[in-house]
Amino acid sequence: MKTTVITVSRIKYLLLLAMSLVFVVGPFASGMDVDDVVLQLCTGLFGLCAAAFAWVIIHPMRLHMNGEGFRVEGGFVRRPKLVRWGEVDSFFVFQPPRSGRIVGYNFKPDSRHVTSMTKVNRAFGADAGLPRGWSKSPDAVAAELNAYRERATRS
Repeated sequence: MKTTVITVSRIKYLLLLAMSLVFVVGPFASGMDVDDVVLQLCTGLFGLCAAAFAWVIIHPMRLHMNGEGFRVEGGFVRRPKLVRWGEVDSFFVFQPPRSGRIVGYNFKPDSRHVTSMTKVNRAFGADAGLPRGWSKSPDAVAAELNAYRERATRS
């Protein structure tokens, strides 16, 4: 099977970077009292956010799908791990508590990935999940993963 790659939306991360930089530069440009400790902490926090968003723009996350399985690499993923299609029961969209909609998946009961932490994750809606920010909607990513898994397991 041909390898398919879905990349994160750089436009979304550019917007997040711009919003973070507004909060970093804004207080200095407006002439606010920058000696305030809370203001310094907020500026530092948004500065770290800006650095993280810039990193993802330079090293974008990619979802690779091939005949064996899928893996997420780039961004802050240090060691990409291949998840084999035969270990995944299904992909679906869910909304964890206090979060936006993401693509989740459950492992088959005999999978090597089923651990005690996986069981804790399942209480929130899924055994595991993919990061947000893809160039496609969560529904489209889940549908593509399910279709790819079906084709790969039939072969």
